[in-house]
This record gives sequence, structure tokens and C-alpha cells, in this order.
Amino acid sequence: MPIPRKMKNIPSVALFRMESFVNNDIKGELYNRFAADHKDILGAKALMDGIADLVNGINYPEPTVRYREFIPMDSECETYDREKPLYNLEDIGVNEGGIADFYILVESRNHANWQGTVYFVEQDETVSYQSEVELMAYVVKKSMEIIK
Repeated sequence: MPIPRKMKNIPSVALFRMESFVNNDIKGELYNRFAADHKDILGAKALMDGIADLVNGINYPEPTVRYREFIPMDSECETYDREKPLYNLEDIGVNEGGIADFYILVESRNHANWQGTVYFVEQDETVSYQSEVELMAYVVKKSMEIIK
């Protein structure tokens, strides 16, 4: 299945290719159209961090609330020119080497939460989410369905 038209030209779309779901935790690769290489993902926190790096790196969508940080961050996130993507996410191909593909779109960042849409390729299903918790709950639920 191709990426939904709604997600085609929006810079804040990432592709999460799940490789395995073991001990109730996800493992896979995260792609965005601005980075030359994927990020290896081991766990839900790594997935959330990878998506946060993307949206912070392109500063899109802009957050309505800035987090206050009391502990210094280890490193700065990489910045990307959102006007110059390196490739289209569709060029990666569908489910090559993984068990499931999720296109994750962050449409807004309000009240220190993400809101957006996730497209589950294998079931041709699009679902909206109102927070990172809802997004992760959906990904984990669908992952559990796949391995059964």
C-alpha cells in the first residue's frame, strides 16, 4: 500500500518498520525523509525519542508549549532543512525485512503532547491519536495482533 495522500508532502512523517515484538517491547527501524540513514529502535522510548528528534530537527509542527529542562541534555538534536528532503518515504518500499510498517504523522504539538495520525500498512488502517501514549498503545496493540 502506498503512503496515504494526506501524509505525502508533510515533513513530519516518519516510517517505523517493526522487526520484532519480544517481551512486550518493539524493535525496528525509524526512517524520515531528511536523514540519510535510519535509526535503530529498541523499545518504545527509543521510538518516541526518534520521532521527537525529527519534529524538533525540522521544527515542524512548532510546539505550543516549551518543555522546561532541569537536567542538561546529553546532546543537541540534528537539524534538518524541511524544504530539502533527501528522498520520499515511499522509496523505501513496503515491509522489506520487517513484520509491520507504520507511517506516523505528527500534525500538531499542543499542551506538551503530540496529535496526529498513524497509518498501519498491513491492515490499510488509519487512526488518529491525541497523545504519545495513544500512539504507543495503538502500535503495541497492532504488534501483538500480528505476532498471534
